[in-house]
Amino acid sequence: MSSYRKCPVCGVSVKLGNMSAHMERVHPRAKADMRTEVGGTRRRRSGSAFRGRSSNKKLLYALVATGLLVTTLAVYGLTLDRLPTLTGDEVEPPAQVGAVEVYMQPTCGCCHQYLAYLERNGFDVTPREMTDLSGIKDSYGIPASMQSCHTSVVGSYFVEGHVPIAAILKLVEERPAIDGISLPGMPAGSPGMSGTKAAPFVIYAIEGGQATIFTEV
Repeated sequence: MSSYRKCPVCGVSVKLGNMSAHMERVHPRAKADMRTEVGGTRRRRSGSAFRGRSSNKKLLYALVATGLLVTTLAVYGLTLDRLPTLTGDEVEPPAQVGAVEVYMQPTCGCCHQYLAYLERNGFDVTPREMTDLSGIKDSYGIPASMQSCHTSVVGSYFVEGHVPIAAILKLVEERPAIDGISLPGMPAGSPGMSGTKAAPFVIYAIEGGQATIFTEV
């Protein structure tokens, strides 16, 4: 094997052991450029490897996050039907409560608002407009002190006034031996009424013309 090599810059034959000294002495700039190029290549390779590892980590994180999301949705879907029905106003009525008749005067604005409130929450509402509601209220035995501006009929029960949905659901689920329930007057902040709710609404149970407290909402 020859102990001489040609200089890559000037082409002069130089002993292999003296090549480094030759480059430093004759071509110092070329040697510096070669070191920079070699170092840059290594850095570029190192950077590429790092980016590869970083991309793999991002993919792993994305897969884990997706798995957690799917699991959460699955659990939520399985337990949604087990939630209690009396969760407030925005609830889905059971099938036996779907049909509601609302007896009201055609010019009663808050009556129309209450009707819309029932419809927004999934009830199948049929308005019964009439100028005089006294016959309906008398037929169900609603005392004058318990009366309001409209009367709803749910199954065999009457629901007098701006009664929140939670009380209606309680009535249908428990099916007590009463004629119906009432929120007398037109309290501010009740469903269909403007204003702010100042205190829990007291809903009364009525049986044979006698009123007792049914629930508070």
